[in-house]
Amino acid sequence: MKKRFSTSEFQNKHAPTVSAEVSALTFQTEFGVTSFNVWDTAGEEALSGLGDGYYTGAHGCIIMFDVSSRLTLKSITRWYRDGTEINKVDIKERAIKPKIIVFHRTKNIEYCDISVKATYNIEKPFFLLSRIFTGDSDLEFDPAPTFGTPEAEIDAISEYKDDDDDS
Repeated sequence: MKKRFSTSEFQNKHAPTVSAEVSALTFQTEFGVTSFNVWDTAGEEALSGLGDGYYTGAHGCIIMFDVSSRLTLKSITRWYRDGTEINKVDIKERAIKPKIIVFHRTKNIEYCDISVKATYNIEKPFFLLSRIFTGDSDLEFDPAPTFGTPEAEIDAISEYKDDDDDS
């Protein structure tokens, strides 16, 4: 995701983060610039380094998991605890269907599917945090961010419809 934001490029091969990487992201709003220091930390507990020390002084947390891996879904409880919207929704064969993603409801937090590959909703977690931080529920990014050419297509409506049919 970091590469897509900074250069509009998509990396097909991604090596998991083994410690932490920090990137600055900025978005223009009608009130000025909103800036985020984004920490990409290792998801595997054995590689987590400072663990919850990464979150000291943080004003918000975006927890992302891979919808093609049930193991990452099981990890969000720990990540939430440590950090107190997801990645790869462009994949046709989701191991995790939308109806079983319920953790966010129990904690009254936002959830959104995103796809870095399809450039689908990748700004949304930052948009939601910007609205929370400013207290302005009408805040808009101006202009809307662009992230290069999508390298996949996504039909989120049919994904949710198919999920409803499985019930």
